[in-house]
Amino acid sequence: MNTVANSTVPIAPLSGRRPLHDATSISSAGPFAGLIASLAVLISIGVVSQDSAGRRDAAVRWTVHTHQVIEELQQVLYGISTGDGASRGFSLSGDGAFLAEIGGGVEETLDAAGQIRRLTGDNQAQQLRLDRLQPMLTERARLLRARLEMVRAGESLAMPPAAYRLSRDARGLSEEMLGEERDLLARRTEVERVEAEEMRRILFGGVAASAAALLGAFLLLYREIRRRRRIESDLLTKHGLLRSIVQGAGDAIFVKDLQGHYLMTNDAGARLLGPAPNRTAERADEVSADSGVRKRIVDHDLDVIRSGETRTVEEVVLVGGVAHVHSVTRAPHRDGEGHLVGLICTSRDITERHAKEQAHLREITLLLQNGELLQACHGVDEAYEVIAKAAPRFFSEASGAVFMFPASRDALEARASWGGPDPASLPRGFSPEDCWALRRGQPHFVADSRHGLMCPHVTAPLPGSTLCHPLIAQGDVMGILHLEASSPLKEDLRRRAGVVGEQMSMALANLGLRETLRNQSIRDPLTGLFNRRYLEETLERELRRAIRANEPLGVLMIDVDHFKQFNDLYGHEAGDYVLREVAATLRRATRASDVASRIGGEEMVILLPGADLGQAERKADQLRDQVSQLDMKQLGHALGQVTISVGVSALPNHGEGAAELLRIADSAMYRSKREGRNRVSVGPQVPS
Repeated sequence: MNTVANSTVPIAPLSGRRPLHDATSISSAGPFAGLIASLAVLISIGVVSQDSAGRRDAAVRWTVHTHQVIEELQQVLYGISTGDGASRGFSLSGDGAFLAEIGGGVEETLDAAGQIRRLTGDNQAQQLRLDRLQPMLTERARLLRARLEMVRAGESLAMPPAAYRLSRDARGLSEEMLGEERDLLARRTEVERVEAEEMRRILFGGVAASAAALLGAFLLLYREIRRRRRIESDLLTKHGLLRSIVQGAGDAIFVKDLQGHYLMTNDAGARLLGPAPNRTAERADEVSADSGVRKRIVDHDLDVIRSGETRTVEEVVLVGGVAHVHSVTRAPHRDGEGHLVGLICTSRDITERHAKEQAHLREITLLLQNGELLQACHGVDEAYEVIAKAAPRFFSEASGAVFMFPASRDALEARASWGGPDPASLPRGFSPEDCWALRRGQPHFVADSRHGLMCPHVTAPLPGSTLCHPLIAQGDVMGILHLEASSPLKEDLRRRAGVVGEQMSMALANLGLRETLRNQSIRDPLTGLFNRRYLEETLERELRRAIRANEPLGVLMIDVDHFKQFNDLYGHEAGDYVLREVAATLRRATRASDVASRIGGEEMVILLPGADLGQAERKADQLRDQVSQLDMKQLGHALGQVTISVGVSALPNHGEGAAELLRIADSAMYRSKREGRNRVSVGPQVPS
């Protein structure tokens, strides 16, 4: 098969409205700005909080540091007290367990002093005190270790006075340092409290500001989400409507890429492409089995791709092996940046319309041909022959006839018929009152003869359906076009009857007018005989024909005897009456091929094609006799006998020239008058 597939076509924005993507970008700025503001607030809060937290951490570290110093100072005091107490306890009880406490206290005191040195490196005052304290503790430790050695050697333990002094001084200096550290602890604890309070305020304000910023951003975002949902809903509605329109379209719609692959199609396009797996992935030149069809599709696609312009062409599409005519419109398919990415095509089956157009074209052609034939006819009789032969081509499903008014217009006569009986067997002479079309002045159609009002001129057996169409030209009713069939006549045929009938009417009217004008130009208005001009033209033509065919040609020159007396005695009206009656006698007595003419006054000439001299003489005598027997009466008054004198000449007896034949016949006619009138004379023959 051939083409097609469908796709949704982008819809341009309504005039005067902002395109959707512009409106979206502009309306999205609000939520975006809100989010940026919220983020800026959060970052600011984070920076301030981080700074506050750093200060608080520093305050906490210094507080902890002071606690450590105090703890070490208390350890020094505890070591001094433990050593002194253990010494006294050993002196009083002699218990060796106190000796271990003395050594442990000394070591703890020295270790604590070292830790204090490390912890108070940033405090110059404490370092100075420590410079005094450490030597005391060291000396005290030496004295106590020495006494312990003496005790182990068997001597008694007794604290030397110097040791007690050092313990006292060290204890005092340690308590001084402890007091200093406690004051410092109080100050640092206050700083820690202030920083903690500041941090709480910052956190509370930050949380409130963040909440407000987030709430504002949320509201903006919520509004944007609602707006986008409305747009999405609107787009979905429009998309559904567009999809319904595209899918419900009777036309096949499809989209191709630049390589000719079918990308999208509607249901009509899918039906046209036919069932097949992955059909939309196929190329146009793969879908049809007909190479000619494939080539045309590809050529038309390339034409649109190269030109970038929309094209509409008629293509023959094979559907199920049957040729259909489709009107295919191809439009460039462009992306958002205007780049050509494929084709959007619609394909409409116009087979029926194309057939009607072709039928209409054939009908117009037939009408033109029929009109040409009718215009080429020499007379109405020939036109009736043309109508009888041409009508079946217009009315093949119906028989019919043309009935025309004669000159008397008292009855209609059949002049042509087709598809039925011969005109001779048709009803003749029916009255105009017997036709409803003539009585109403418009077409009369009967779909069913059993129920319709039939024209009385339609005889049995009645047909199933009839149509009588008046033939009118220039306001004059000339007759009727009658059609009949066994089944109801279709509307198209009735319409055609009006067109053909009008053509017939105009042609017959023109032929009648032409014949009238021709008669007026070549005939004598009084007698109805041909005039001198026609005689001269015909004589020349008949002479040439006779010479070519080696045939004779007779010429009769006729003059009414004593015609002037009729005018003088009875008046010119009587003279005209005599001429008309003589002319009528001549017309009745001559053949259709003979030419009877009036050349002036009471003189007449008759050409007798094919008649030799003897036949011409006998015809002249016959005419003379018939005229002499006419009973001339006008208004009841007898006009007397009318006679004619006749002169005869003939080809080749009297030469071959027209003027010569007329001159000899005229000379012979005057000899008849001289010899007594009412006679026939033959001119002298020309020597060969």
